[in-house]
Amino acid sequence: MEHGTGSDLTLIATGSMVHPALEAAAALTADGYSVGVLDMHTVKPLDETAVLKAARGSRLLMTVEEHNVLGGLGGAVAELISEHGVPVRLHRHGIRDQYSLIGPPTHLYRHYRLDAAGVETEARDLLHAGTR
Repeated sequence: MEHGTGSDLTLIATGSMVHPALEAAAALTADGYSVGVLDMHTVKPLDETAVLKAARGSRLLMTVEEHNVLGGLGGAVAELISEHGVPVRLHRHGIRDQYSLIGPPTHLYRHYRLDAAGVETEARDLLHAGTR
């Protein structure tokens, strides 16, 4: 696992999602994938240089955020790579546009696949889909 860009996949995570992203990246790296993690400490301002470097160096980007995927980190990354014409696959992982459940964070993270196992499964599914 690399901090920064992975040639197969770069996970871009913010806040409490950085740790699960790092764990998922370690598991995927152990299976032979080149996976990097960007700790996006702020969404505004977005670290455009780091995101564009990852977009140009990875075949797949996956943002990981613990809230609605609309209007957050994934949207900011999508706008940036679109405006710069970078042809990279992007998947926004978080809560889809729906009313969310209420409960302890550990239960919610597992339900929405935002724990390390869920992030790993989501990423693995995307990596496999890209090889079909």
